[in-house]
Amino acid sequence: MDGNIIGELMWLMWAFLLGTGAGLLYDIFRPFRAHRGRAAGIILDIVFAFACGISLFIFAMASDDCRLGLWQLTASLLGFLAYLYSLSRIFEPVLNTVYEHLSCFKRKIKKILKKFQNSAKNLFKKM
Repeated sequence: MDGNIIGELMWLMWAFLLGTGAGLLYDIFRPFRAHRGRAAGIILDIVFAFACGISLFIFAMASDDCRLGLWQLTASLLGFLAYLYSLSRIFEPVLNTVYEHLSCFKRKIKKILKKFQNSAKNLFKKM
């Protein structure tokens, strides 16, 4: 550090918000992981890990002297944990409801497409 305390505090705040964003991304993936089976869960875990790794890399490149210190990593971890133990309890039921509505919408669209497919088969069978 070169004595710029305010600048360091700003980077720590951004790191904390980055960890909070990672927690929100984890909650967005959670319903898909829970309802899609083990293979989808593994794939979504890999996507989550890559997304967090890439975001930490971009954050490190943007921070002071293109370095990521232990304090920034700790602030990111604290942001992630703070989100999971506080805001996650609020957002998880909302995201589960959104997932259920999307699943219901998907089933309705699939049913309509199936009817359209059967109608097309019958139409072209008669020709």
